[in-house]
Amino acid sequence: MIKIHKHIERKILRDFFLIEGTVDVDADYLINKIKQGVQAENNQNHKTYIKALMTDWKYFNNDIKFLECFQDMITYCDSTLTIPTYALVESWGLITRKNEWTSRHDHHPNILSGVLYLNDHPQTLDFDELAIQIKPAKGRFVLFSPLLNHKCFPNKVHKEKFAISFNCWLVRESDVPTLGKRNINK
Repeated sequence: MIKIHKHIERKILRDFFLIEGTVDVDADYLINKIKQGVQAENNQNHKTYIKALMTDWKYFNNDIKFLECFQDMITYCDSTLTIPTYALVESWGLITRKNEWTSRHDHHPNILSGVLYLNDHPQTLDFDELAIQIKPAKGRFVLFSPLLNHKCFPNKVHKEKFAISFNCWLVRESDVPTLGKRNINK
């Protein structure tokens, strides 16, 4: 026997952010690095929500060329958003080929997530709840609240899409005493 005391289903309003911009990027270098990473033994090819080629989760965490772009992006965030102290914890590369896609998902419980595109491509990043589609272009980035669901429909062209996605995690101020309010790498 079962007794249900409460069953509630309804939509609630949530605060969120989504920032789209462009940044200077050494796309050739980063694309070549992704091509190496998806061939490495610890790759995540077709093992995650990304039904495509993927490096390991922390592949770009110490890459100076990626970190320079990342620093430019978060400098803007830090000047406009009120987000507690955070650190970069994951940054992975991906290659989406014809008929590959990304399943609908979110990045909760991270505090900030994003993607940096390395080439122009017609396969959009779709945020259904917001009715927003982001079209990849070299140097285009999107920073967003990790609670936002997003996906990419199957790639319909023979051209590959290259990108680096990343997550930032909340850290305590006492964890980064010498690195300032924002820490680019945990």
